[in-house]
Amino acid sequence: MKFRAQQELLRRKLWREAVESLNGSDFARVEALFRQAAQIEFYLEEVEQLCAEKRALLEKDPELRARLQKLFIKFYRMKFSLDKYRPIPPKLILAWETQGIERLKELLP
Repeated sequence: MKFRAQQELLRRKLWREAVESLNGSDFARVEALFRQAAQIEFYLEEVEQLCAEKRALLEKDPELRARLQKLFIKFYRMKFSLDKYRPIPPKLILAWETQGIERLKELLP
């Protein structure tokens, strides 16, 4: 249990750092931070929050939106390969994945 808590704290730190770094020009660093966080877990709700917080930046930078959309869709698909999702029926996972990807496309058109 302690390990999971530490992992979650690390994931949150990495995600926060990535979001804060979005204003910079080093997308490779941002991508690496998001990737490290997503290897632990990826939450659609955090993408929604990111889009609300960084709305002005995302509206004026279509290339950034496109890169984030592609990256987050990849992470969302990857999410369901985590061990904790293995017992869930494949049809349910497919439905979740489909809905999540559609939501990501809405958030980052």
